[in-house]
Amino acid sequence: GALQSAVRIGMPVISRTHPDYMKLRILNTVLGGYFGSRLMLNIREDKGFTYGISSSVIGLKEDAYLSVSTQTGTEYVRPLIEEVFNEIERLREEKVSEEELKMVKSYLSGELARIFDGPFSVCDAYISLIANQLDFEYYDRQFMTVQSITAEELQEVACKYFVRDKFYTSVAGQM
Repeated sequence: GALQSAVRIGMPVISRTHPDYMKLRILNTVLGGYFGSRLMLNIREDKGFTYGISSSVIGLKEDAYLSVSTQTGTEYVRPLIEEVFNEIERLREEKVSEEELKMVKSYLSGELARIFDGPFSVCDAYISLIANQLDFEYYDRQFMTVQSITAEELQEVACKYFVRDKFYTSVAGQM
């Protein structure tokens, strides 16, 4: 009898040490990693299925996973899930526009700068490097990837890793 259901769509992905990892994180930002993302624009702004939806690539020490997360009215669960996969398929079939890519690059550059904005943030970044056994150039490589990535590279990463059959979908509540 619940009015809402929680939806999670996810899959295991490549680890932080893989050469494509940073590109995958940028692709995730386009998908659902910030307020102007495709999931927010389509599923929240256009369709009105949810108040908020996001996706994240969660890097662990040895592994990583991608997770799309939201809550929605029970009547919207199935169409919401289908729209998530429509956006994933769009990333596979169409190149990201230069305007959208420029916006994502700007957003991610600001987020990287924020990581080093103050002594506590710097300490957290350092702890993350140590905990995940990463070298000190990790953030430099991330910044360089953000600056240099192309729409073609993002589409290649989407085709390589965003395969519908590899995703798991979980719903807590009614469908």
